[in-house]
Amino acid sequence: VAPGSVRLCCGVISRGIALYEGKVIVPVVDGHLVALDAASGKVLWSVVAIPKENSQNYSLTMAPRVYKGKILIGTAGAEFAPFRGYLAAFDVNNGKELWRFYTVPGDPSKPFENKAMEVAAKTWSGEWWKYGYGMAWPTIRTPSWSMSGQATVFRGRRRFDKERDPNVLTICTSTRSLQST
Repeated sequence: VAPGSVRLCCGVISRGIALYEGKVIVPVVDGHLVALDAASGKVLWSVVAIPKENSQNYSLTMAPRVYKGKILIGTAGAEFAPFRGYLAAFDVNNGKELWRFYTVPGDPSKPFENKAMEVAAKTWSGEWWKYGYGMAWPTIRTPSWSMSGQATVFRGRRRFDKERDPNVLTICTSTRSLQST
C-alpha cells in the first residue's frame, strides 16, 4: 500500500480471509481483492473492489464470505465523507463484480440504483449524500448484514424511522435485491 493512498481510521487491519475450492480470497486494505491458489500461492486474479470516485475514503478490512460461488464483502471508511457503505458480490473464479448494493441512498439529483434506495431516500433529510455511512458487517451464516453507523449527525434533524432504519439487511445474492430488513 502506497503511503497516503488510503485514509485509515484504525490502522492497517485485516479481519480475515476466505478459503473456497482451492482458493484463498484476500481483501487488501488499499481496496484490492485478490485470489491466490491455495497450493502454490500464485495470484489467480486481483481486482479493485472499491469505488473509483473518492477511493481514498474506502478500504477493505472485512473478512470476505463466499456463498454459492460469490465473494460477498463490504467496505470500511465511513469516518471519511463522502462515503456510501455497500455490500458487493464478486465471481470467485475471475473477480468480476456481479453486483453492488449500497446501504445509503445516493445523490437525489441522479437516478437511484434500485427501488430500495428510492424508498430509503424519502426517510433522509439534509445533504446525506455528501456524508453517507452504513458499513456492512456480516452477522450470521445466511447472507445477511448488520448495518452500522446510523447516526443522526448524518441523517439531519429527522428522527429515525424504525421501519426504514434496519439493523439487519438480507440481500438476495442472485439479484442483489433487498429481501428483508
